[in-house]
Amino acid sequence: MIMSTTMIIRTTTLALSLALLLPLAVHRSAPARGPGRAGHLILQRQPRNSRGRSSTLKSGRILFLYTQFYGGGADESPARIVSVWSDDAGQNWSHEPRVVVENTGHQNVMSVSLLRLRSGGSGLFYLIKNSLHDCRPWMQLSTDEAETWSAPNLMVEAPGYFVLNNDRVIQLSTGRLIAPVGFHRGAAVRPRTASNSFDPRAIAFW
Repeated sequence: MIMSTTMIIRTTTLALSLALLLPLAVHRSAPARGPGRAGHLILQRQPRNSRGRSSTLKSGRILFLYTQFYGGGADESPARIVSVWSDDAGQNWSHEPRVVVENTGHQNVMSVSLLRLRSGGSGLFYLIKNSLHDCRPWMQLSTDEAETWSAPNLMVEAPGYFVLNNDRVIQLSTGRLIAPVGFHRGAAVRPRTASNSFDPRAIAFW
């Protein structure tokens, strides 16, 4: 399948716009509620908080999912997918993040996409990263407004390092889901190390 440049630009612009909807900061305490702070989302202090996605539920609650790194700030550091939420249009936010996807990878779980589906349910997409030669996207479904999620479903059967950046999955009017992934090749070299066996250039797939 070939996707037009216009659609790629539109998808990228949408992702950037959504990323700017919620101003993010890192703080040691719970969200402040005093003058000048309302509407700001204050995340717990961690080595790194990144790659988030928001969605408005049918109840009006704003749900925000993001990658919480807890063992360092590098891409290979331990991380999981967590959520916070607001029931007053973003004026105040939940104090404690709730774990949505625990770290089931040898390295981490990261790069979340959250998509409202035409069926009315929600799709959750993320990466499970085991090594520089094993990183693949997975998907889970919710039919109860993100209260519970189905068992994980592997999206790419082939082994390898496939990057699905956060907030990139789209659904067409036909119902078809499209996920753009970047495939990074590994070199058959000996001895195999991180510096000589991973090609930072990616091949685009849909």
